[in-house]
Parts: sequence; C-alpha cells; structure tokens
Amino acid sequence: MELSAKEHLVRCLTEEHDYAVGKAHCRLASLYPDFDLLLCDITELRFYMKWNRATEAVPILERLVKTHPSDEAWTLIHQLFVKASSSENSTEKVLFTEISNDTFEFIIGGLTKRFDNDDLLKTKLLLFCLRNADENKFSKLLNRAVTFITERASNDKELEIGIGKYHVYLAVFVAPALLKLNFSNITVCRALSIVITVLQVGIAWPTHSGNWTNLLRAVSESYEAEAQYFSQESFKIGAALFDKCVILYDLGVSVNLSLNMSRCSVLSSIVDNAGSLKSEARKIVFPFFIWYAYKQWRANIDEGEVLVWIPENNWAMDVDKLLNSNAECLTPSKKAKLRERKEEVTTFQVEYLISTRPELCEAYELCCAAICASITSFSMDVVAESLYFASFYSDMRQFITESLLFKCKINELIAYVDDVGAQLENSDCWTKEVLYFQLACAHCLDRSWPDACENVIHMLNISAESDIGSKPIFGTDLSSTFTNNDSSIQPAFTIVKQERLRKLVYDIAYHILFRVYTSTAMDHDNDQLLGALLVLSQIDFATKGYQCFNRIMRHVEAKGSLRSAGLVKYISNIAILEELSRIQDYCSEYVSILIAIPQVQRRIGQSTRHSVRGTKDGQKQSIEEQIKKCGEDPYVTVSTYFTENKEGILKMLGAKF
Repeated sequence: MELSAKEHLVRCLTEEHDYAVGKAHCRLASLYPDFDLLLCDITELRFYMKWNRATEAVPILERLVKTHPSDEAWTLIHQLFVKASSSENSTEKVLFTEISNDTFEFIIGGLTKRFDNDDLLKTKLLLFCLRNADENKFSKLLNRAVTFITERASNDKELEIGIGKYHVYLAVFVAPALLKLNFSNITVCRALSIVITVLQVGIAWPTHSGNWTNLLRAVSESYEAEAQYFSQESFKIGAALFDKCVILYDLGVSVNLSLNMSRCSVLSSIVDNAGSLKSEARKIVFPFFIWYAYKQWRANIDEGEVLVWIPENNWAMDVDKLLNSNAECLTPSKKAKLRERKEEVTTFQVEYLISTRPELCEAYELCCAAICASITSFSMDVVAESLYFASFYSDMRQFITESLLFKCKINELIAYVDDVGAQLENSDCWTKEVLYFQLACAHCLDRSWPDACENVIHMLNISAESDIGSKPIFGTDLSSTFTNNDSSIQPAFTIVKQERLRKLVYDIAYHILFRVYTSTAMDHDNDQLLGALLVLSQIDFATKGYQCFNRIMRHVEAKGSLRSAGLVKYISNIAILEELSRIQDYCSEYVSILIAIPQVQRRIGQSTRHSVRGTKDGQKQSIEEQIKKCGEDPYVTVSTYFTENKEGILKMLGAKF
C-alpha cells in the first residue's frame, strides 16, 4: 500500500506502544508531496500531549500561534486550555506554564476573539497567569490581569450586598497570588483597593459562601480548595497584602499588621503607629481595624443584643434631696470627694464589663480607636467613603456607635451619626431605634439635655405603633448578675435585647428631667417640668413609679401648687387620678391643683350653669371625667404626652429653635 503524508500523520496519532515509532511517522510525513505544515503541527501537538511530552510540545504550540493559526488550531488550543485550567496536575497545564509571555498574550487575544462572549474565558486565562506567575513567568501579564479584573469589578452591575463575581475573584484568587509576586508596576490605589475587597468578601463569606463557591467552580473545579482556604484566612490574607503594599510603595514604616492578628487588644496597640503611615495607607488600615473588630463583635454578641448605658436609679429619690445633693452646690472639698467616688464607681463599672465579656470589650476599644483616628486624619466624608460597604450592614452602624459610647467619645459619636443621617432615614425601625437610643445616651453623658430629649422623642415616635407595653425580652443584663454590697450602684453599661430599649427609654427620659430639675440653672418652681415627671411616674407604677409619684406630691404639697393646664388628659393611672381628686376634696385650702384641659371660650349668651374648668369644681370634674376613661396603656399615654408636647418640652429644657 502506498503511503502519503496524511496517512503517516494518522498512524502517528494511532500509535499506542512506541513513542519513537509515532514520532518517526510524523517526520516521514514531511517527505511526501501532499505534506501540510499546519496539519503536521496540529498532529504533532496532539501526539506530544498524548504521550505527556509538554516540553517538546512548547515550540510546536508557539509556532502554531504565531505562524499559521487557523480555526482548527484555535479549537485545539481552546480544548487544551480548558483542560489545563481545570486540572492541577495535567500535561496541558505544564504546557501553558512553559510557553513565553508573548505567546500567552497571542493566545489570550486569539481565544477571546473566537470563543468568549461574556469575558469568562478571558477571566480564566488571566487568572491562570496570576496563579502560575513568578518573578519571570507571566510577570508582564500581571498588570493586565489585575487591571482587567478590578475594572470589571468596578463596573459590575450584578451585585449582592455590594459584591459581584469579580470582587470574589479578586479576593479569593488575585490577592493570594499577589503575595508571592512583585506587583510594584500596579498602581498603589488599585493594589490597596484589593485589600478592602478582601475584607468585604471575607465579612460576607459566611452567609454567601454557597453562591460564591458556585461562581468559583464555574471558573475551575480546582479553585474550590482555594475558596476553603480563603474562608478561614481572609483577614490574614488582607493583612499580609497590606504589609506588602506598605513596603513596595514606601507608604511609611510598616506596622506589621499580619504579625499582630492574634486578638483585638494587640491590634489596638498599633493603631497609633498606623497613624504615621501615608494618607493612602491610613484610608485602608483604619477600616481594616474596624472590620476586624466588627467580625469579633459579631462572634461575641447574640442576635438582637445591644450595648446600652444605664443611668443611675432616680425613681425612688426625693426631689428635695436631689436639690440638696446637687454637686454644683457643694463646697470644693465635698466636690472632690464626690468626684473621687464617681470615678471609683465608673472604673469598677468598666472593669466589671471587661471581666465578664473581655473579647467584646476589646472589639469596642479597637473600633473606637480606629474611628477616632480616622476622624482625626480625615474629614467625615472621607471616613464615610472608606466605610461605604457598611451601608449593607445595618448592625455595623450599631457597632460603631456602641464602641464610641462605650469609650464615651461623645463628639465623635454625634459627628458619625449626623453624617449617616441620610442613610438612617431608609433604615429599618429597629436600626433607627437603636441609634436614637444611643444618641440619647451620648447626649446625656454630655449633659446636652434638649438634644437627649429630642432623640428620646424620636424613638417614641418610631415605636408608637408597636406593642411597647408588652413584657420586654431580657437578654444578658449585667445588672442581674452584679454582686456588690451597695445595691444602689448599677453597672454603667449593660447588654440587653433590643426589645428592652422600648422600656429603658423611659428611664433615660426620667434621668433627663431629673437632671434638669436639679440643675441650678432651672427654676425649681417650674410646674411644666414637675408635671412631666408626674406623667412619667405612670411607667411601672406598681414597682417604682409610685415612689416617684409620692415624692413629687410631697414636693407639690410643700410648695402649695401644681399648675400645668391640660396635663390631666395624659394621666391614665387611676391611683394618680384618685390622689389628685382627694387633694381637690380635702386639701384645696393649701394646695392648688390646676391640670384641667383649658376651657374653650364661650360665645355670648351661652349657658354657664355648669362648672367652669378653671375653678375648683371644674378641676375636680375634669379629673373625674378622666377617671372614667382609665384603662389606656401607660406607655401609650406617656409616649403621647412627649410627642404631642415635643416643642414645649424642648423649649423648657433650653432648646433654641
């Protein structure tokens, strides 16, 4: 049988036993007149792959790509690359890692032009370069690969909590690959942005790992192991990449972030050092601290728990005693003793919280230090921009405000909440309630009573339609486990369930009114303020409100009057109303109670046979009418009082409109 070049090439591929025989057939084909160099190269490439001879196949592949590419050749190259990218230990992978940078660039252009409609193949090719690059191999393609993926991430519209598939590729594949490379030819902004992407994906990974692992599997089955590694070491990857950026781009003295990842307290010790880095690095490292602290906070707090400040218990305190014990009226020596006692108690309170939940406190301290350093270094706009990803986590705002509150950084807390005010309007009710409550606490600590009360009223407005009178859900409350001989001392900070805030807010309101009433700047005959305290005494009347009411009435009886027109309609407690009625019956000679709803002015000729509410009989009648309406939830009654009299209350407290 007469052979031909084509027949020799067929026999070359079908040879199963002897490599030398198969190669000889390929050489013999060149002696025949029907010899086709393109067909010979394609056949020889297939032959070398069949016999796992990647090194011999490299020059053949490079010649195919650069000399005479055809659709058949590109189809073969595509098949080989698909296998190379899906297998860690294959001849095809060795082949593509051995070719030159120029050849691989030709392959990227040729394959994407013919087979890629959605950039998936190009992504695979560039990721292959990154994963197999070293100081020499594919180094020229490094910048191209990183630029392509970061730009796709910036323009990605299919996002889930701000993260798209290219963000996941950057975090899981690109960041670990860069750790072993010199990437100084990449712009500093682009490199540092990858650090932030690592943090974002790392934080969101636990809740989205299923979907994102499928994304990675679509690129290659072999990437699943890398996804597992990333899920466990995301922050370490981000820290190591940041340290390398600081060195490569000369961004200052390295803080060795990756060596201080043992716990939040260790990271807190390097926050000050991080402040000496250049601006670009500080914009990354401070958010890194905050997100790391956030991760630890979520690991140490249960769903729905909130850090709150608990004011001292004034419910059972006599108003007159409060006046007499006012610190502003004390002599210098007594002031010093009182200050020492308060500092001692405060120190104990903080130490108690630290001893019960140390990891939680460390997270608060790290976050607070980082936020304060950010605010010192940059404007609030820049701080908000560096934390833009926080908008996808409503509890991140809660964590930041809790951290600032825990360390009593009042000005920073107020500045932060003011800056996110626009976002707050679109938040859920619980988020708003928590932030308003913490703002009220902050203003109380700052003794800014009008602002504190305004936030209390905001919170009451939000919860007005909720079942605020139901029994609260008590979470981890430090006061319940507090052991001290002096029962009047309560921990300043405690952890409670969010639902409990709807009752604690009345304690805050009570604290505000008492502090204003006992201030030397306030007229102690201010009946509007005393009336507000009387209305508040309806809260938990059976357990503590009655004590407050008794003290208030003793003070009213001592000064001889209570004049607050319309107050009666905000009293739904029958015990209070009956006591007021008793005073009208038996004590009117020396105590004047004027709390009736103002009488509407009568028209000329209108009958006046019935009692007028400005008189003694009118006051009694108004109280008796209110007794008939009793039964309304006291929380609703008190909330209504504050919301309907907001402007008057704030003016009384010193607000300027």
